[in-house]
Amino acid sequence: MSVKIKRVFTNNNSVYIIDDENNLYVSGNNKNGRLGINSPLDFVKKITKVEDESLVNNVKSIIFDDKVDINYSLVRLITCDNKLYIAGSSGDKEYKTWISSDTVYTKEQTSRFLYFQFDDESQY
Repeated sequence: MSVKIKRVFTNNNSVYIIDDENNLYVSGNNKNGRLGINSPLDFVKKITKVEDESLVNNVKSIIFDDKVDINYSLVRLITCDNKLYIAGSSGDKEYKTWISSDTVYTKEQTSRFLYFQFDDESQY
């Protein structure tokens, strides 16, 4: 099986990879469940495909918080249908799997998030 990488996001010793079929792969720092794979390990060495059925073939972008706080490591994920998912810790709560926020964003709202938009409107 060959996977073609489309986007790579890194933050705080974690890596999030989106392939050309919009699947998500994760590895690295899993402190507070920030990889969203429900692993008890604080560090995951193997690149792991996220198998959550609502995310398979549906991941557009990853967004990190700019807070540098060990108790606050929330990671946000935007799907191709503009839904928001979260994993990690918000200080008082910890999410070890990707949790849907039931929020749907318009294209204009998602353009404010931390990915690049080019003149041809493709987003990376």
